Order: sequence, then structure tokens, then C-alpha cells
Amino acid sequence: MTIPEMATAVCIRCGFLKHRAFTRCRKCGYCPEGDRRAKAQSLLLSTEYHDAETDRRPTRQELALVAERIRSGVPVPWDEATIARLIAEQELLEQGPPPRWRDMIVIGLLFLIPLASLVVIVLDWLL
Repeated sequence: MTIPEMATAVCIRCGFLKHRAFTRCRKCGYCPEGDRRAKAQSLLLSTEYHDAETDRRPTRQELALVAERIRSGVPVPWDEATIARLIAEQELLEQGPPPRWRDMIVIGLLFLIPLASLVVIVLDWLL
């Protein structure tokens, strides 16, 4: 089986070839959104995945073989260590960047200035 030029990913549910790892499958309708493990598996079955240790991406021929396995009902031998690493990376990305100190100082001042003004007004009223 040959993969069409634009297809770069395999649906982890039905083995249908699709354009991107996280898009909805046009054949079975499955979309990996909301499921971190499914997103990691979908990424592994796409040319979007780059293994930094081996400096390679899955080839179209490798994806075609895995697609055929899935369509035939043969389980995919997932690399659990890689899936765990990808899930951990997803969690870090979902947290967003850590707050920057400058932003924290500005936000702090926005709260402290009105509070200090209120304290001055109350002290002036009491004395």
C-alpha cells in the first residue's frame, strides 16, 4: 500500500490515512483531543513526530505498515516509555510558561497601590 502524498498520519482507531496527527478521522470520526495517551499515540503515528535521540521521523512506508496492522486488527506494539514522555511533555505545555517576575511585580503593584491608598484614607479618618 502506498500513502498519498498529503497523508502524513494514521488514525489509531481504524488505520485510515489522514493529513495531521490530531485531526478528526474522516473514516471513523475519531479525534484524539482530550485524551493525552491517544494524542501521544497519534503523534507517534505521524510524520510530525521527531525522535530527537535517533534524529528521525517515521517514514511513509512505516506508517503504511502500521496502518495495515490496525486495519487488520493486529495490536500496535507501543513504546510505553516514549508515550509516558510525550504525555509528560503535553502536561508541561498545558501548564503554560511560568509567570515572569516583571509580570508578577506589576500585578502586585496593581493590588498594593489601592490597598496602600485605602490604609492612608482609613488612618487619616481615624486620627
